[in-house]
Amino acid sequence: MAGKTSLIAWVMVSALLYGCSAPVEEESSTETEKVDIYVQLSSAITFKEPENSRIEEPVKIQLNAKAPSDIKVTFQATPETAELDRDFEFRTNTLTIPKGARSAEFPLTLMGDLLDEYDETLVLTAVSATNAKILKTASATKITIRDTDADVVAALETDFGQAAEGSGLYRVKINLSAPVQKQLEMPFSVSGLASPGVDYTILTPSPIQIPLEADSFFIDFNILSDNVPEGGESIVIDLLKPDDFKLGKLNQMTVFVPGDVSLNDTGVVTWFDGISFDATSSQADFPGQDADYGEDPIDTVDFDGHRAFSFTKIDGDGNAVSSLSSNYRCVQDNRTKLFWEIKMRHATLPNMGGDTLKEYISQTTKKDEYSYAYDDAHATYRAANYSYLWLNEEASANGGSPGAKGLPFVNAQYPISNICSYPNKNMANYMPSIRHCNTTDFTNAVSSLALCGFKDWRLPTLEELRSIYNNGRQLSNAPDYFPNTQMGEYLSSSPYVDGTGSTWCLDFSNGRAKLCNKQSPNYVRLVRGGKQ
Repeated sequence: MAGKTSLIAWVMVSALLYGCSAPVEEESSTETEKVDIYVQLSSAITFKEPENSRIEEPVKIQLNAKAPSDIKVTFQATPETAELDRDFEFRTNTLTIPKGARSAEFPLTLMGDLLDEYDETLVLTAVSATNAKILKTASATKITIRDTDADVVAALETDFGQAAEGSGLYRVKINLSAPVQKQLEMPFSVSGLASPGVDYTILTPSPIQIPLEADSFFIDFNILSDNVPEGGESIVIDLLKPDDFKLGKLNQMTVFVPGDVSLNDTGVVTWFDGISFDATSSQADFPGQDADYGEDPIDTVDFDGHRAFSFTKIDGDGNAVSSLSSNYRCVQDNRTKLFWEIKMRHATLPNMGGDTLKEYISQTTKKDEYSYAYDDAHATYRAANYSYLWLNEEASANGGSPGAKGLPFVNAQYPISNICSYPNKNMANYMPSIRHCNTTDFTNAVSSLALCGFKDWRLPTLEELRSIYNNGRQLSNAPDYFPNTQMGEYLSSSPYVDGTGSTWCLDFSNGRAKLCNKQSPNYVRLVRGGKQ
């Protein structure tokens, strides 16, 4: 009876406190349990290096749950192979993850350059956080900056050089397409007719250790002297294939060391075998042939001229340029030391003369209706197809007859005829004193305009002309150093003693010397230097 009374009393008290509704469960049964918030980073990220600029890359920071309030994370950047303020910038060390977010991005600034280098690394570490904890096993990410620069290319600065015997230090320059930030080696080999230890010593051993961040480097030689009378000798440098970069097209260079003997060989490197002249070896039955002697059978380097011929291209200002260059106006013979004029392309001349040409020039050069057709012929004043009369008024050098001056141009302001032309009055290099198509006026014109920087051009002797004729040219794959050569007679300065009206010419169609009439126009190629 007592227990029942207690139960009734409890029910009555409950009704007074809560009304007639059902009892409420304990508060802890409906409230979500508190969850720890952790900051975590991925273990590794790779970015591409920007191309010589700055770029911001995002490093993603994640949470294991939504942020119940703003979370502030502090970071530290530790360089490994990457350099601070050179490969990356660390502008801020904090990141705020807003309430309700599950992730955020930390901005890392990457800096590009033009260096060919290895991939570089740094470590980004979360060191502290407010309103969150840092997951120890994912507190840092290793960032790799992958190099995107093109592979560096190494190439020689030129393929030909010249050093005087006994001149000492000679440097062969090698250029890189971009500076390098790698430990690179450049292997090379040296060959040629010159003898190591006698004619030169190599001061730079192979392979060359390329200095870091260099955009060029050198192979150094010491050019020695000797007491042996000899012709020119060559040092040939070949760049060999490297392991970690590329070779450019210009990977072989010849350094020519002139000797005491200045004589070109003939270019003949085949033998007569009783049937033809195309035998490729010496013939016991036909001894003493040209190809058995001289340097032609020995010097097989053709890039600077066929066999023992050796030339250097010279630009309009007198500078030596690469054998691959098309921008040259003269050629130097490295053996004879003579400089030769390079003829310009073919130009069209008028097929009229006298009063007809005079009237044509007068009518077509009127200021208001200019229709003159031969400006190109004036500009191309050294065209290969132009020809000249032989003239030398010095009695001691003309063999008894000065030759022919020729008729003056019908219009001095437009110096042109059916055999030659010079710059006209509208051109900066106009020469009013040049009035004829003869060798004296042409020589004076070329000297006046300082072709290749020289003012002492002259007509070559017959032997000088012979020195550049290659008797074996038809069998050669060597580059042509004398473009636009005409297959015909070229005038020499050597008069014919028995015939005062004739001079010696060299026929470049077959290499034969023949007589040319001083009164008839023929081709001309001027020369300078050497003994006149």
